[in-house]
This record gives sequence, C-alpha cells and structure tokens, in this order.
Amino acid sequence: MNPSTSGSAMDDGIKDRTSVGFTTNTFPLQQLDGAEDDPFLKPFAKVTRLWQRSDGYLPLKSDISFQDFGGWHDRMIISDLRADGNIRFRLVGTTAEAIFGNLIKAGGSFADLPNTLFPHYASYFARIAGGDMFGECIGLVPFEGREFLPLRVLDLPVLETPTDGANGGVRDGAVRPTLLYSFFRSTK
Repeated sequence: MNPSTSGSAMDDGIKDRTSVGFTTNTFPLQQLDGAEDDPFLKPFAKVTRLWQRSDGYLPLKSDISFQDFGGWHDRMIISDLRADGNIRFRLVGTTAEAIFGNLIKAGGSFADLPNTLFPHYASYFARIAGGDMFGECIGLVPFEGREFLPLRVLDLPVLETPTDGANGGVRDGAVRPTLLYSFFRSTK
C-alpha cells in the first residue's frame, strides 16, 4: 500500500489542500509497515521503524529514546496534541524553526501563529489526535512569506503514558495520542 499516492479503502478519505498547494492526508499507522517501499515515507524510514516496533499501535514515549532520532533533531518538533486539533509546541529544532520564519517557538501554539496559510490545521491534527493515524504533508510552507520553500512533513502520534485518554490502557483502543512528533525535510 502506498499512502502517498493512493486513495484506497485504507485511506480515511480526507485530504486538505491549501491555496499554496500544501496538501495533507492521514493514514492508519499500519501503513507505516511499507515505509521502505513508499516514495514519501522512504526518506523517513529511520523514524518510521521506531513506530513499526509497536505493531500498528501507538508507541509510548518511554519506548522511544531521543537518541533514536539522530540526524533529525534539528528538523523535528515535539508538540502536545489536543483533541481539538490545536497543538502546543514543546521542543522545536533549529532548522524546523527557520523553515517557519522563526515563528514557531517552544511554548507557543499553532492557533496563535500569524500569517498561516493552513486553514485546515485543526481538522488535520484532530484526525491524528483521534487515534491510530499518522499524517503526511507535502507542498510549499503554508506561511505568508515562506511559501517559496518546498517541504515534506511526517506527523507521528505518541502516548505520553500508558493510560493517556479516557478509559484504559495502551493496546485496548481506549486511548488517544497526547504527543505529536513532526519531522521535516526539503523536497529539493
């Protein structure tokens, strides 16, 4: 299955496209299993392997070491993922910060960002927050004055604790992710 190019039955059927050509889509975590063969996911293979270890379930933050992201630290953002689709940035890599014109800062939220050309951000992040989904984005940076930069983003959900969410544990489907790990690369 190629999540980047197919509109298959596994696809949740929701795709957003902004006026600057920034396209987003969400897919079940199980589709990460084919990352090495997928044109969009292949450059992120080192990262997707960490999620594949969870057998299609949400990984726990404690199962992933920050050192596992060697080579990605400057191009990643870790955020609190809220059910309403707003995210609050916890950690922002220096390259990721520069991509967005130094507007994204630790402690800030997406809803408070000026000059965004990504009006569907809340529905996109809410789909990821709703359960076992990951997100991908491709196009030009959706910020005024930055829309000349080509970009690919992989958004992966994480559980902070084994009992995140309303009722229950990690593997019983009653949890929702509370963290979002986002990885950025240029499409040049």
